[in-house]
Amino acid sequence: MSMGEALIVLGGAFVAVQALQAATYLVGIVLALRLYRHYPQVAVFTGIAVVLLALVWVGQRFLLPGILQRTGLLSEIERWTTVFSLGEAVLRTTAIALLLAAVFKGRMG
Repeated sequence: MSMGEALIVLGGAFVAVQALQAATYLVGIVLALRLYRHYPQVAVFTGIAVVLLALVWVGQRFLLPGILQRTGLLSEIERWTTVFSLGEAVLRTTAIALLLAAVFKGRMG
């Protein structure tokens, strides 16, 4: 296999993984919307968490590289990556906390 063929295979795998992640977030949002009538608080927690995780995914995969390149901040990539990583960590932590709240809602005391 040549280097070009290997890159095509890797590119296809990357697209497949990205499509799977997008589908996962879409299913999470649809489930939260469909279950809202029966479990409103749990559905809201889950929906917000999935939307936050999807926003982090979109920002990390698509927006950040484009922003850094278009604004000329690519030369300061280490600093900006650190800033974006901090924001990503806060959003992911919030999303996970909401998912935990949704799982244990109504099961405690």
